[in-house]
Amino acid sequence: MERWFSFFSYEGTITAVDDLANGQTSTDIGVKESNSTTSVGHSLQLASTGTTYENFSWTGPIESSRNITNPGQTFSNTASVNKHKVLEVKLHPNPTNTGYLKLITDSKEPIQIEIYNTIGQLVWSETTNGSIHVQSLNAGVYLVKLTQKNRGALKKLIVR
Repeated sequence: MERWFSFFSYEGTITAVDDLANGQTSTDIGVKESNSTTSVGHSLQLASTGTTYENFSWTGPIESSRNITNPGQTFSNTASVNKHKVLEVKLHPNPTNTGYLKLITDSKEPIQIEIYNTIGQLVWSETTNGSIHVQSLNAGVYLVKLTQKNRGALKKLIVR
């Protein structure tokens, strides 16, 4: 399913008459560009520092910055990606046909395990110190989400 996220215009609003935005009214960005004073190679641009659209404001026309970040535009690195560490873990045996799965890590801390089927349904959830019995899982491929303290990993599990 296709969808649109933003529909902007300048020097007034317009209503779309075709494609994904059909019937939607644009948001006027509140900045004007005049053909008589705007030099070739200049454009309206977002500027400021932030992580979401609301953190930025429209400015210009200024020199175009095609395929690079606009001058005066900085994206903050506040996402939590840098706060997470990868959990080094091995699933053994994998593939499994024994109904038993051992988790091998460098820590003795409990591990939260969530197992999802191929359509994204949670089919198993458990906290363990190293092994689980998966004999109730049907043969197939699963995605295993493992969390131990502030570390996490995703692994593929094959049950035969």
